[in-house]
Amino acid sequence: MSIYETLITQLQTVAGLPRIQKTNETMTQPKANESWVRPTLLRAESSTGAIGKNGFLVEQGTLQIDLFTPKGSGDQSQLAESIRGAFNERGPTLPTDKKPLRITKAWVGNAIEDGAWYKVAIYVRWERNE
Repeated sequence: MSIYETLITQLQTVAGLPRIQKTNETMTQPKANESWVRPTLLRAESSTGAIGKNGFLVEQGTLQIDLFTPKGSGDQSQLAESIRGAFNERGPTLPTDKKPLRITKAWVGNAIEDGAWYKVAIYVRWERNE
């Protein structure tokens, strides 16, 4: 599995997770009072993990999971924490098509108004050796 697929698979383990709007898929208009999430993979520049004969690069990035809820539909902080916890509590690695992916940090950002929605971003920082 690719990094994105691996992280989406882990995201789907969250109980009560609303519909996922994946990257580069046609947007399906949400129903009235329907929440949804939009995960976006943000890659960072690789860094040197070691040099020499056994040298390697460390691939890094963040999965930003935007949780959208209609204004006036209630507090979604528990769902945001459940999403964060699915990654923070997972342990050291997740399998990918190459080397294992390590989750190094997960946190919930601030809520902001976005039109008719409240949006809370959940960030999942990851890395893997290349």
